[in-house]
Amino acid sequence: MQRLRSLTLGRRSLPFRLGFGAGVFGIAFALRYGLDHALPPGFPFLTFFPAVILTGFFVSTGTGIVVAVAGALASWFFFIEPLESWALTGPSVLALAFYIFIAATDLALIHAMRLALRKLEEERARSDRLAQQNKLMFHELQHRVSNNLQVMASLLKMQQRDVTDERARAALDTAAARLRVVASIQRQLHNPKRQATDIGQLLQAVLPEVIGTTVEAERVALDFDLGPLVVASDQATPVALIAVELVSNALEHALEAGGQIAIRVT
Repeated sequence: MQRLRSLTLGRRSLPFRLGFGAGVFGIAFALRYGLDHALPPGFPFLTFFPAVILTGFFVSTGTGIVVAVAGALASWFFFIEPLESWALTGPSVLALAFYIFIAATDLALIHAMRLALRKLEEERARSDRLAQQNKLMFHELQHRVSNNLQVMASLLKMQQRDVTDERARAALDTAAARLRVVASIQRQLHNPKRQATDIGQLLQAVLPEVIGTTVEAERVALDFDLGPLVVASDQATPVALIAVELVSNALEHALEAGGQIAIRVT
C-alpha cells in the first residue's frame, strides 16, 4: 500500500509529465504503426489504451487526458478508414466513441483511486498526529502522578516528625515507603521508550527499595532467581504491586530477626 501511494500520489514536475506523456505516446504509436499490417481491421486504438492507463496512473489524470486525446487523433488520421484523412464515417464515429468511453472510464477510475488514496493518506497522518499527542499526554500524566506520589510520601515523612506515638509513626513511615515504591513502579512502567516490561528486571529494581525503607534493611537479603518473562506494561503493574505486598508482609510477619527472601520468576 505504501508503494502504491508513492507511485500514484508523488508530485511530478512539468518536464517529467511532458516527457513521460510524450514518451509513452511515442512508444504506443510506434507499436501500433509497426503492427498495422499484422493486425486485422478494427483495432486502431489497441496500443493507446495501455498508454492512457499508464500515464494516468503514474503521472496524473490531466496528462492521461492529453495522451488519450493524442491517441484518438493519431488513430483517427492514420489507422481508421479513410486513412490519412479527417473524414468522419459511421464506423469511424462509432470507433472514436468507443475509445473515448473506455479511456474516460479508465481515467475516471484511476482518478477516483488517487482521491481515495490521498484521503487515506490524510486520515493516516491525522491519526498518527492524534496518537502521538495522546501518547505524550498519557506519559505527561503518568509523570505527574509519579511526582505527586513522591510529594505525598514527603508530606507523610514531615508529618511523622510531629507524631510522638510510636505506632502512629510506624504507620506513617510504612505509608510513605509504600507511596515511594508505587511512585518508583510508575516511573519504570511508564517510560515512553518501554512498550513491554521484563517482570524479573522490574522486581529487581523495585523490591530493594521496599527493603531499604524498613529498619530490617541491613538484616534482610533478597535472593533473585529470574527467568525471562516479558509482558505488557498494564500487566506488569498488578504483578509488581502483588510482589511488593508479599515482600512487605514477609518483612512484617516473618523476618523480624532478619533472613532471606527468595524471589523466583519462571
